[in-house]
Amino acid sequence: LAGDGDGWRAETCPSGELRSRNVLLCTGAAPRLPSPALTARLAAAGIPVLDHDTVVTPAAFEADGLARRLRGSRLAVVGGSHSGLLAARNAVRLAGCERVDVYGR
Repeated sequence: LAGDGDGWRAETCPSGELRSRNVLLCTGAAPRLPSPALTARLAAAGIPVLDHDTVVTPAAFEADGLARRLRGSRLAVVGGSHSGLLAARNAVRLAGCERVDVYGR
């Protein structure tokens, strides 16, 4: 995953590419925060680290201001399991995202 000035670019196997202005990375059944070093690298690239409960809980999604920041945008959710689908649903229902694409394995 890399920022390209216009959003984000992710290379996929075998030779595809995904592009999106916004990306949510959903970590699955045992969510945990990344290491401080990775958090710093993500922040430097303009990728905020969002708590699991923020993206899957409607009240937290709205209270954090995430819904307002995503309103009308296109979003890629990387992680197609339960948490990823809840995050995608909240992006559509609460933020009114124009389009949400969910990518799993």
